[in-house]
Amino acid sequence: MSVLQSSVESLIILGSGGFARETAAAVRAINDHRPRFELLGFADDDNSRHGLTFEGASIIGPIDEMVHLNPNAKVVVCTGSPINYTSRRRIVGRLGLDASCYATVIHPSASVPASAMIGVGSVLLANVVLTSE
Repeated sequence: MSVLQSSVESLIILGSGGFARETAAAVRAINDHRPRFELLGFADDDNSRHGLTFEGASIIGPIDEMVHLNPNAKVVVCTGSPINYTSRRRIVGRLGLDASCYATVIHPSASVPASAMIGVGSVLLANVVLTSE
């Protein structure tokens, strides 16, 4: 296995709505620049969505099951809407994972100054600009 291959992390995106699909597009852009993630797919608790494909990745099953079947995969929680901003917090609490299990996804076009601190599990999409610490 090459050094490049060994640095690629398996990733599961939790959720399959708009934010999750935008995150998958960011993952693809990251990998176009330098392979970093192997996107295993989306996990979603809505059984009627299992098997659907978005952004080249399928919805592979329910959240808890996919996280536990893939213990070495990093996860990023990409749920929420203007009518429910608490879903991410509830999923993180329900899973009880260590912070090291969460991926941070930063699109290559994001502008991030060296003084900025970005927490684990954060997602910065295309053209996001952080201006200071």
